[in-house]
Amino acid sequence: MFLIAACILSACSKNYVTNNYTTPNTKPPFRIEGLDNIVLVNNYTVSAYDVISAIYQDSDQQSVSLSLSGLPPGVVMDTTWIKNGVPTFKTYLKFYDTTMAGAIPGTYKLTLTAISASGEINAYPLDLIIQHYPTAYLGKYTLCTTSCMTSPYYTDSVYTDPAIPGKIWFTNFANTGIAVYGMIDIGFSYGALTIPEQLIGPTTYSGGCSVYLTEHSMDISIYIGGTTDCFVNMN
Repeated sequence: MFLIAACILSACSKNYVTNNYTTPNTKPPFRIEGLDNIVLVNNYTVSAYDVISAIYQDSDQQSVSLSLSGLPPGVVMDTTWIKNGVPTFKTYLKFYDTTMAGAIPGTYKLTLTAISASGEINAYPLDLIIQHYPTAYLGKYTLCTTSCMTSPYYTDSVYTDPAIPGKIWFTNFANTGIAVYGMIDIGFSYGALTIPEQLIGPTTYSGGCSVYLTEHSMDISIYIGGTTDCFVNMN
């Protein structure tokens, strides 16, 4: 009887690994994955984001609260990110440059702090790297040509819209003497230039190209009047 009772007691005290349980009583009961340094190009709307996960890793499962500190002036974080939940869950860290002149370039040290309901704290460092918005493609172009018409070289100028980041204006598009606007979606060293369809007088314009933001040249494919496919080369 003594041996039977001992076996029963031993079975009752055994740690079973069931469901998603790993090592009982490991602290903290979560970990954060997916954090990476974030590169934000200043004076551009939706600048940068990162996707992180709060991972469940212990039988002592409980809610986790997240907070972020260290943002430089003018840079804000999207308020819709998930700041509290029970792991496992994912959330976006999305950042905006709200300044008119562009946030000051540099490397800023941020800290993501995660606190469990029972008070365990994990702090995760990451860098927010702010870079200049490339502007070499802006300015005056004196050696422009267009296949839409026979003409010698003409001059055009490109400048940014002061109210809408990513929006640019051509002052003499395709040597027509009219102003046409475009939108640039930036990449690393290049951007996708889109000229949304716009009606100017009796004529519609639309098109686009890739733009190397560090070079002073453009090769634009443009539809004029919806049917005529032309090329505009600007140097």
